[in-house]
Amino acid sequence: MIKQILDATVITDPWNYLIIENVFNQQELTSIKDAIPVAAALAKSVRPVGSASIDFKLHNAELLAAGMKIETLNIIYDKTEIISNNYISILKKLNNYDSAKEYKITSQFSITHNIWYQIHSDYLGSYNKAMTFVVYLTPDDSTGTILYTGDQKEDFHSIIPWKLNTGMMFAPNEHTWHNFFHYGDTTRATLNFYIKQE
Repeated sequence: MIKQILDATVITDPWNYLIIENVFNQQELTSIKDAIPVAAALAKSVRPVGSASIDFKLHNAELLAAGMKIETLNIIYDKTEIISNNYISILKKLNNYDSAKEYKITSQFSITHNIWYQIHSDYLGSYNKAMTFVVYLTPDDSTGTILYTGDQKEDFHSIIPWKLNTGMMFAPNEHTWHNFFHYGDTTRATLNFYIKQE
């Protein structure tokens, strides 16, 4: 995975981001997708409508108790560890490394039902992210990441298409405005990795 990230071309319009395809091998992807109903049920208990985040470290006991396999958690932990071991190279690739800062790496399912998520940048405030990596998992058809040049709907620029097992990575700043939406009976699930500033 790290080679895919470091070899990816930086797309600069309307702001810098990477597209990484085939993030997981088929066995890993099947295992993760099999766990989504468990995560979705937990997410609905937290927030019946909208978008809920299920952090793997914070909710691992609940996920396992609800039927998620330990092998699946280990796959996600292994990928998180890869990012953790290579976070300096990743942030340098994104031109966002600051040796004076401390960083931590987190991973979570993002489970969405019937929502237009607000336009946001992932920058500062409660976000405080140095890197966002969103991997599209399910359903087969949804909306990917919508990009903007500002924080209003009128600032719409383009949409990164929803493609399963494909990830979109960027370094949040004051210009990285984006959002997503998903309506209907299906569950929109992504696996998100973050490098956060301490």
